[in-house]
Amino acid sequence: MAVIVGHGSRNQYKDVNKAKADLEDRLGDVDLIVWGGDEPDSPDSPESPGVGQLVKLIASENKNVCVCAVARKGWADWLSPQSPQNSWVTHVLTYEADSWGGVSTGGEAVGGTAFYCDKACVTGKLFAVGGGEIAKQEVAYCRREGWHVEYVRAECASGGGYGEVDGLFDSRPSLTT
Repeated sequence: MAVIVGHGSRNQYKDVNKAKADLEDRLGDVDLIVWGGDEPDSPDSPESPGVGQLVKLIASENKNVCVCAVARKGWADWLSPQSPQNSWVTHVLTYEADSWGGVSTGGEAVGGTAFYCDKACVTGKLFAVGGGEIAKQEVAYCRREGWHVEYVRAECASGGGYGEVDGLFDSRPSLTT
């Protein structure tokens, strides 16, 4: 099982196909992918999609992989696996919270992070494929909780660079901690 975090709607991927290829080199044979339910196609910038599109591309080529979106109630309406455009999504877990995800100032996982980074609910690896502030918080939290974390460096479209999560790792393209 793999939890995938990365660039969301703010940073987005400069080259989602490169991010996908780099992730697949590390992902291996996985039967379940869990992610935060980000939409696959960004209405603001379809040429620079976020982690939802990354997961969709992987799932579309691997029909034996179950894909679980963990999304805030009300936001997850687009995720219905019964919809032909979302046939790649096999499960949807919704939650009610004031936060999309990340870690509170008290160090507790909030929003979707409280579900997909909870070792009591999910076991496997966390793959950070680039990522902004929330992904950075999730990586730090999972490391603290003893998760196996792998980092795949992926350039973001907005402002260049690799996003905030890059600061948690040295400059090598892919790392395991």
